[in-house]
Amino acid sequence: MLNDDSYFSYGGTHPAFPEPAPEAKVWRYVTLAQLLALLGTRKLHFTRIDKFQDPFEGTHPLLDVQDRRTFEREYGLPERDLAQTLKEKRTFAATCWHLSEYESEAMWQLYAGDGVAIESTFGRFIKSLPTSDLAKVDGHDKAFIFAGRVTYIDYERGGLTPIANPDGPQRLNNGFIQVMHKRKSFEHEKEVRAVICAVDPAMGVGETGIPEHGVNIPIDLNELIQAIHISPAASRWFKEVVVDSVARYSISAVPRWSSLAAQPYG
Repeated sequence: MLNDDSYFSYGGTHPAFPEPAPEAKVWRYVTLAQLLALLGTRKLHFTRIDKFQDPFEGTHPLLDVQDRRTFEREYGLPERDLAQTLKEKRTFAATCWHLSEYESEAMWQLYAGDGVAIESTFGRFIKSLPTSDLAKVDGHDKAFIFAGRVTYIDYERGGLTPIANPDGPQRLNNGFIQVMHKRKSFEHEKEVRAVICAVDPAMGVGETGIPEHGVNIPIDLNELIQAIHISPAASRWFKEVVVDSVARYSISAVPRWSSLAAQPYG
């Protein structure tokens, strides 16, 4: 099912995904191996969110958990536990980008080392995603892709941001909401992420069609890649490898050295 490329499609705007301006720059810092995988498959990797480093990914902050438990006790509802939340995290996968007008030395250190930075814009990123008019594939609901800025909050003293509900008051009962919030400690990432939720009704709610190793989604690389920047820590031979690889896969962007490799003006 998830190997069928037509299963994935950009879903348009979504209230849980605040969008930057189309011209806003987004960056992805990757190793050479990750770049070659992207070029060779022409597919963008989406990581299942329970595989991210932060265990709070996709979970609820303390105040929201306390409010929910109070509600459950008052109405005699079964209490939702952490195990259920961890199970539901496996239904989401994401690809993460850095929102900034400029390169980030910190992002080089954290994610790429002597690799490369792929520069795009939010508008180009959206246009590069697959689209389809199909509502279902082989009788199963299609998996939509949504994208926007992550919101950073204090998970001890703050709560999730509710989304608008056209049929009534604001609501928090949408799984994308907790996926699009992270702890304040990660605010330096200035993250824009695209997310899919793949739940096959035949498996039951909370069971996932997303494998442990994630999902690779077809992408229009020439639309996505505006520029490729080579790490200031890389050797000269490394640039030759990147330039050759980019040309071999017919990518129009010409790799260039990171601006951090520039010399002082005087």
